[in-house]
Order: sequence, then structure tokens, then C-alpha cells
Amino acid sequence: MVLDSAGIRGQDYHSMDSWGMDILKVGNSLGAGAIGICVGDEVSRVGECERGTYNFITEGPVRAMFELKYEGVPVSGRRYDVTHRISIYAGDLFYRSKVFVDGLRGDEELVTGIVNMEQKESFDLEESGYKIVASHGNQAYLGENLGMAVLIPDNQFIETWKSSDEGDGIVETHMIALSLNKENPSEYCFFSGWEYQDEGFKTRDYFENQLIIAAKKMSDFNSGK
Repeated sequence: MVLDSAGIRGQDYHSMDSWGMDILKVGNSLGAGAIGICVGDEVSRVGECERGTYNFITEGPVRAMFELKYEGVPVSGRRYDVTHRISIYAGDLFYRSKVFVDGLRGDEELVTGIVNMEQKESFDLEESGYKIVASHGNQAYLGENLGMAVLIPDNQFIETWKSSDEGDGIVETHMIALSLNKENPSEYCFFSGWEYQDEGFKTRDYFENQLIIAAKKMSDFNSGK
């Protein structure tokens, strides 16, 4: 990880370096799987809060994991405490999210998404008990091909839609709603494939095949195989 040095020592993080480069313009979107909470017709980004903390859990050759905690997140006149646990496993092209929300009343949904500043159309796949919402095209910083996707368990997926392209709040995003409940976290994976990392990602067919592999992997993981 390079956040301790990228862009703060005279280096342009939009230029290729030993670690790669920043390839995604996000603006006021949900970027690459950021989260919000929906109550009624209002979606509020999880970010503003009374207190925020970072908790390092583990880092090793198999996986890395940390938590972001937000206390007092304002949504529609209410306050919620949110924990976003993020992990990545060696060899995966996706990270895994578990989101816990305290203070639920039963009418809330979790929202995540994919920025669509450069690629306005998305497509859906279904594989191994997962709903996949994805986009592919020349949407990386220099116009390279980039595929991005969110993988959601079928039993948590609610709907997907496109946000407005301008205005207040969250814009330019392929929006995805997941169920929330008090007993279990909401879960999803965010997948990305960049042509400079693997030339196969120049094509949508290759990207879709990798998404199918990822969904099967998560299904096997969750079933203990």
C-alpha cells in the first residue's frame, strides 16, 4: 500500500510509478464501492459523522483487513453508527466489504456503486448466487479500458439505478441498493480489471469471464469449500 507516500513527495499520482497509478476520476460519485444509506427517496453518503476511527485488524501473506467506523452518521434527520470492514485476499482482483449499521428502524437500505463519469451504461450478470452490476470501457484516467463491478449476494440485492449526472449529493454513479438488518452485515465485493495490469481486460468478454470466476470463488468461500 502506498498511501503514506503517493502524491506527497513531488510525485504525480496520475503518472505510472512502481506501484501503479491513480486511474479513476470519481468526483462526487460513490467511486469504487463507497457507501451510503437510503431512507425513502434520500441517499446520504456515509462520511460526515460525529466521530470517525480507523482500526487495523490484520495484514499478512494471505489477507489484509481493516475497519472504518463512523459514529453519528446523519441521514434524514436520524443518526446511525456504521462499521465498514474491508478485506482483500492474495490473488483476488476484488476487495470484500461487510457493513454493520446500528440504529436501524427497518426502512433503510445500504447503497454502494460505481462511478459512471466516463461509462454511462452498465450491465448485469448472475452467477453462483450473486448478482453482478458492472461497467466496461475506456473509463480509466488516460482512456484505457477498465472494468468495474459490484458482486452482491442474491438474497441481499434489491435494485440498481443510475443517479443524476449533476446536482447536490451523490452524482454520476451506477447505484446499487442492498438490504440492511440488525442481525447480519450487508456484504458485497468490488472488482476491477485494468488493461495495463492484464491486457485481457481490453475486452468485455474477458472481463465477464473473470467476474464469473470471482462469483464462483465467493460462493465456494461462503459454503466452506
